Amino acid sequence: MDPIAAPPAPLKVETPRFLLQPGEELFKCYYTSLPSDMPVATARIESSMTPGSHHMILFYTDKPAAPDGTFGDCGREDLDSPQAVPLPFYLTQEPDDHLDLPKGVAMPLKARQPLIFQMHYFNASAAVLEVQVKLTIHPAVGEYEIAGPFASYQTEINIPAHGTQTVSGHCIVPTGSQFFSMSTHTHKNSINAAVRRWKEGQPTDMLVETKDWEHPTVHHWSAPFMILGETEEIHYSCTYRNDGDKPIKQGQSAATNEMCMAIGYYFPSPHATICINSKSFTF
Repeated sequence: MDPIAAPPAPLKVETPRFLLQPGEELFKCYYTSLPSDMPVATARIESSMTPGSHHMILFYTDKPAAPDGTFGDCGREDLDSPQAVPLPFYLTQEPDDHLDLPKGVAMPLKARQPLIFQMHYFNASAAVLEVQVKLTIHPAVGEYEIAGPFASYQTEINIPAHGTQTVSGHCIVPTGSQFFSMSTHTHKNSINAAVRRWKEGQPTDMLVETKDWEHPTVHHWSAPFMILGETEEIHYSCTYRNDGDKPIKQGQSAATNEMCMAIGYYFPSPHATICINSKSFTF
């Protein structure tokens, strides 16, 4: 149990406002940092997206991926080390949404934590829309157990032109991890993404499955939480179809690249677990 070191007031983070033209579809990233000079333990997250905002994912990184205030096309971070992989902190496709961590559990962010908003915009109306994402982080009160993200990342995505591909991996997580949420993240070429238990060299029980990349399934557990058996791992897989004339590889761009991610949250956690292909790193 760690003592709290956080400001009492909620922290608010907002992306810039901009105009979205009728029929326009855009994928944008906003790079900023946590507006706090001290560490913050997050107990609740609230979000609000204006009409025209399809979904958003908030990532945090060890080091800034771009200067604060940068708003534009999403970059392609160097993925040679697990520390370079952006860690998912919160994701939603609902106009107004929230995430409550289990009682006595919080997810810490360091002072001035680098943050990345990844956003998908689509204006299906005939009017010009002013779009924006707002986020509120509520600090925990009292003592807490540390929660952290689990995220897989596949570097071997290479979908041939006018072809298909399935990629997968299996990942070790710390013994005794209690998962309270699990979802997937892919881009528009995905036709299926699934997370299962992995035991004795093969996938077993389904934990979460997404068949529509634009509406990823999110599964939440309350006490009792989801705990893997002593010899079990997490298995993830993604299947893609490429109707274009060029191969599609892994990368950060939601418009031109693909991803295969299982995204979960668990406690107690030293900080985070990143699984690149089938190799896990806990830090």
